[in-house]
Amino acid sequence: MTRQVNLTDEPSPISLDSVLQSHGAILAHNETYHAGYPINDDNSLIFLTNKRCIVAHTPEVNRVSYLSIPYRKINSIEVSPPSKYQYDGRHTLTLQIAGQRHPIQKRADWQSTIRPIVNIIAAYFR
Repeated sequence: MTRQVNLTDEPSPISLDSVLQSHGAILAHNETYHAGYPINDDNSLIFLTNKRCIVAHTPEVNRVSYLSIPYRKINSIEVSPPSKYQYDGRHTLTLQIAGQRHPIQKRADWQSTIRPIVNIIAAYFR
């Protein structure tokens, strides 16, 4: 079953050409790139395709670790607003992954990053 995702309202800060140039061929056969978003708090990028969410983390220069998360393995999505002690206004996106003890948490701006990520994941969420 193929689902259609309407991405016309959401800008994509990271183009496919930029992803392929900096990360090489990360797409699998018959996989379509939707969008990529930078997460500046921890030098991460989140790439969204029609089959999975890819988190690229760069802890050091010239070292990148990738985490590939098929949408069917995402058990829950949670978005938390900033607490009264967080003055930067960034929301927290929490993804609970099947078989993982700890969830994946990323802090970013709601309008330009978290909202489009959640919209794409929700289109494939079961």
